[in-house]
Amino acid sequence: MLQGLLGLSDDELAELREAKAIGDTPEFAVPVELMQAMVQWPLTSYLQMGALAALEPDYRQQLGMEG
Repeated sequence: MLQGLLGLSDDELAELREAKAIGDTPEFAVPVELMQAMVQWPLTSYLQMGALAALEPDYRQQLGMEG
């Protein structure tokens, strides 16, 4: 599909894949494990870092997480 679309030979496409200029699998700049750890931090940590400006006291209720 790409060959016809880009007008490139199989060898040219292989070079682009090897250089990771094209591909079919996402590669994240930050390791997935680190991203998962970041979203598990307490929200108060994000407030202290300045990543969040404020936290509504009833945010859990608003999100339907209260229980």
